[in-house]
Amino acid sequence: MPATISSEKATNIQIEPTETEHVRIRHRDWNCEWLLQFPEMVVANDAVAKHFAPLPQKWRQDGPQAWSYEWRPSPAYFKEFVPQVFKDKQGKPIYELIDGLVLHSAIVGGTDEVSLTLTLTNTSKEPMRQVLCDGGCFGARNPEFGGISAVGRSFVWIDGKMVNLATLDRTVTTKCAYHSDPAGYERPIERHCEGFWGRSSARIGEPAILGAVSTGGDKAVVIGYQHAQSALANAKGNTCLHSRPEFHDIAPGRSVVRRGYVLFGNDVQKLAERLRQRLLSA
Repeated sequence: MPATISSEKATNIQIEPTETEHVRIRHRDWNCEWLLQFPEMVVANDAVAKHFAPLPQKWRQDGPQAWSYEWRPSPAYFKEFVPQVFKDKQGKPIYELIDGLVLHSAIVGGTDEVSLTLTLTNTSKEPMRQVLCDGGCFGARNPEFGGISAVGRSFVWIDGKMVNLATLDRTVTTKCAYHSDPAGYERPIERHCEGFWGRSSARIGEPAILGAVSTGGDKAVVIGYQHAQSALANAKGNTCLHSRPEFHDIAPGRSVVRRGYVLFGNDVQKLAERLRQRLLSA
């Protein structure tokens, strides 16, 4: 079940699903919009359960500003995406697409916040190992939070505070992957993506919380998930933040739930502190 936000309160957050897993999040008072791919990708061990390309989804309205959908791989999915799997220089696929994980995504808009609930169920007869979900590409679709300067207005939680990404070393100028444990970069699926996302020597905190401030500095937003040990941030073209919850091992027939939130306000540090407390107590 999704984390609940009281529908008795007047909400200034509008949730508008699309025909795929992308959902528009509008802050009415700010007149600002974000697009969330919810989620972007699901991996198990070194295989991919959900490809990062947008997939058609049938959203269900569960209440005021509350929506959900369920997705499971189909024969048509494998037929379409197996040929799209990235290959190495020898033409060998660098990962495989696997069956056996069912995804349930639920989102609820409230007063200056959005709750996010991801549930993964193992329908196979074998354990799913090291399951990781990209909690969603949270991309700014407004000039106040977008643009190439966003790297200097984006933050990640490190040692008890939100640290400006522009102060951290990274191998790619405008985007980077960040891990709480450097060993995370050595996972094969991460090495395959390093050419795009790069890496940093910075060790982020757990759970991974990212944030951004507006060009005027008077607005702030943060995003994070339970059990997130890594994060992505991109300020080139698609200005986006990703908090990536670990689902660890999922036994056959079992479901694992991870909750996340997007909080809006005017102080990125205070928002992150509030979000961290909520994630650790959930």
